[in-house]
Amino acid sequence: MLMEELSVNYVLSFKNHPDLQTLDQASINYINKLHIYSDKKHNSSIKKINNHILKNPKLQNKKDNLDNKVNLILNKLSENNILNLINDFITTIGKITNLEYEIVQKTIYSKIISEINFVNIYLKFLILINQIYNKVFNYDLSFFINLIEKSFVNNYNENSENNDENTRVNNLTLIRTLVSTNILSKNILIECTKMLFAQSKYIPDIYFWFSYDINITTNNSENIKKVLNTAISTRERVLLESLLTKPIVNKVEKVSGQTMLDQLMVQAKLGPVPDESAEHFHQLASQQVKVPDLQSKPTNMFGLEINNILEEYTLLDNIDDVIYFINNKCNDSLDKNKFCENLFANYFNFNNYKLIELLKVLYKNNINKLNITKGITLYKKNNKYDDKKITELLQQFE
Repeated sequence: MLMEELSVNYVLSFKNHPDLQTLDQASINYINKLHIYSDKKHNSSIKKINNHILKNPKLQNKKDNLDNKVNLILNKLSENNILNLINDFITTIGKITNLEYEIVQKTIYSKIISEINFVNIYLKFLILINQIYNKVFNYDLSFFINLIEKSFVNNYNENSENNDENTRVNNLTLIRTLVSTNILSKNILIECTKMLFAQSKYIPDIYFWFSYDINITTNNSENIKKVLNTAISTRERVLLESLLTKPIVNKVEKVSGQTMLDQLMVQAKLGPVPDESAEHFHQLASQQVKVPDLQSKPTNMFGLEINNILEEYTLLDNIDDVIYFINNKCNDSLDKNKFCENLFANYFNFNNYKLIELLKVLYKNNINKLNITKGITLYKKNNKYDDKKITELLQQFE
């Protein structure tokens, strides 16, 4: 074994040898001659192995190319151009195999997890695409749902090593969105809750999971108390204790034992498979697609995310998390306006003066005066307010 290692190291030492950086023509001719006299019959008898897509260069190139095409379309996606981009997708991608359709689903899944603020617009796009490809090729979203389920199970099994809290929480947000838009049944929430309580590595994720609920069931309340009786960090304890301030409701939850795929409620069949002509394909893309009733911006969930980060700041005084949230979650001025609106709502409704001190720290570097003014306008539009208090507040940012 030692001789083999020495031989390998000896050969590798030639790599950077100054006299061996360029082969002379005689050496090249000799190598070519060796290749000519190689035993081709022997090589051809070797059984060809079917490599996985990521190990097959041709398939990998095809995957990368398809990835890039889908991402270029997703990068241009907005509420106003979604149908035009569906048409672009059909023109650019066109007829694809089921394996390639799985690559499309994986690309969109990755995009959602990395840009969770736009989850609804990406889901809308995916559902529209699926309506077309299901009707023409009988493809479905089972691979997309499997990706979500596999990610969830891998995140919360006992051997999980996913220390990226954002990707874990974003996958939770995706599941919640799929339930709230009736793509997945509410029953799946029970299965997810059971697994979250069964793990002890990522306790804050329990908080994020339940932060979307107005109420909390008696059973879940008892499970939270059990976790609180274990050895957990101060941050984890404060977050879980805040959940117990929610109204508690008596509700019996039965575990169904079904997978996410079992719970899938997306329209799986849209009639018989029609003619696959290009003309019909484009008609489906531009005329016969019914736009799902999804908001381009998950306002309710984004608002919850803002409230969660403000609540966490109030409890833990961790301003770095707030700055990270603004830099990575608030992608434009509209998001920052919404952030300010929610901050003012929490300030005025709960007399939380810490939030104004927070805003003073964020002012100019992370939040500008226009964001504050727009935030106040939004707050006044949706809440009862005291003009005097608002004037006094704005004077602090002159």
